Amino acid sequence: MGGLHFPREHAWVMQMKWMGLVLLASLAMAEAEFSLKDEGKFLTIDCDSSPALVVQVNKANGNLQSIRVNGTQLQTNSRGSHLNSGFGGDSKVSAKALGDDKILVTVDSPLVLHYYAFKKGEPDVFMATWAANCPPPGEMRFIARLDSKVLNKGNVERPGDDTSAKAIESKDIFIQPDGRTTSKYYSGVKFIDDDIHGSRGSNIGAFFAIGSHESSSGGPFFRDINSQTAGATEEMYFYMYSGHAQTEPFRKNQLHGPYALCFTAGPPPNMPAMGWMKDLDLKGWVSERGRVTGTATGLMPGVPYTVYLSNDTAQYWTRVPANGKFTTSSMKPGSYTLRLMRNELSVAKSTVAVSTGTVTANLTDPGLPPYLWRIGLPDGTPHGLRNAAKMGDMHPSDKRLEPWGPVTFTVREKVPANLNDFPAAQWADVNNGNKIVFKIDTPEIKDHDLEIGITDSQYGSRPIVHLNDTWTSRDPGAPESYQSRSITFGIYRGFDHVFTIHIPKTAFKAGANTLSIDNLSGSGAGGFLSNAFVFDYIGLRE
Repeated sequence: MGGLHFPREHAWVMQMKWMGLVLLASLAMAEAEFSLKDEGKFLTIDCDSSPALVVQVNKANGNLQSIRVNGTQLQTNSRGSHLNSGFGGDSKVSAKALGDDKILVTVDSPLVLHYYAFKKGEPDVFMATWAANCPPPGEMRFIARLDSKVLNKGNVERPGDDTSAKAIESKDIFIQPDGRTTSKYYSGVKFIDDDIHGSRGSNIGAFFAIGSHESSSGGPFFRDINSQTAGATEEMYFYMYSGHAQTEPFRKNQLHGPYALCFTAGPPPNMPAMGWMKDLDLKGWVSERGRVTGTATGLMPGVPYTVYLSNDTAQYWTRVPANGKFTTSSMKPGSYTLRLMRNELSVAKSTVAVSTGTVTANLTDPGLPPYLWRIGLPDGTPHGLRNAAKMGDMHPSDKRLEPWGPVTFTVREKVPANLNDFPAAQWADVNNGNKIVFKIDTPEIKDHDLEIGITDSQYGSRPIVHLNDTWTSRDPGAPESYQSRSITFGIYRGFDHVFTIHIPKTAFKAGANTLSIDNLSGSGAGGFLSNAFVFDYIGLRE
């Protein structure tokens, strides 16, 4: 038998069919050249790239209406991909080819002036957005609404949002059948770590590459929504501004970006070069720039440091290596506040004037004052405290977290404290009244200052302390805070504040002393939406 045999004429027919298929494939490849075509309702851009990217821009509103990668349609949501809820029907869309290797599409909308740029051979939609003011509804984001059936592996960096589960808070935080909590808010990554984020499927990937956060707000440790899965749509975001636990105003009259929506065969891309966009004559693009170089001294071993610069028009940051020598990326000229951040806490600052050259500025961490005892390091984070490592990934009610307390924490003598025994956050309705037990010798009975550092206050919450049930501190006044939820977003980064509470010597006693901490605020809801604060550290000064 030995297999199937065909008559000679059948084999000849099959060979001819195969040659025809090869010819058709060759013709298809030949047609895939870098081009801009006006096709009535749409502008069609073929990037002549690998993977093959063909994009259509809706001429009526400026939205991306079609995105084909190697022939696979990703833009199945009829709303398209766009800024906020869309550029609007009053948008004016224009396009032009620049030489034989660049294409620029301009969307002049009532909200913003938005640019799509394309470069021959690159499977990317390069973008930049100029805005005079923050557009409604008080945020600015580019949202790509792509096919979740194709991009079915979800957010690459963090678990995405599963909206099919039961909502437990404001219809945007969910509990899964196994007790895990999920939300679009938990997809966020700190700006300093968020160069590239996106979603992928089998042999296909879509990613935002953030060329610059300079016109965004919130600083290096701000984070916002990166993605969520909503039914048939995989939503990917680049947030340039939002009110989600925001610490700064919108930077007006600035060009935001550049940034790019990149397409791959699956894995995340390398950061694409975007400097070529300087030749596109984009409104607000600043080519003449300078840098700051210097040395940071007094650095604590094992603690990360960052140099952070900001003014009303821009923000920049760079990590500081162990030798303390740093150089910033290129910056717009201007006067900046320069800060040395011990982890996320500003410990030194000065003013520096940047022009079109390099300026030198040095900073020193002043170190810590002497404490009788201290829980946590003053570094602007709850690092090491109970549940701190998971706060960004889940709701505080999540079953994977340890109990929040209230607890009784004992300060150990000559033995390093187990910081995990003390909670990272305290809510009025959840774990109010955490206690700290410490010993003090007779010679140490005198007036002392108690410091309670926090990284975030929800609804103006602040601490009231009781010592030995005989002394109670005064209301220190509400700190700068969010008058809305923040901690349940997965956010501990807010307005750093240190409460210095003077305790008279008459409140202490020789031997064991018990300090309890209560929440005070006139607002807030219940449970994990009650007034709350996140601890940075607690220390009793000598």
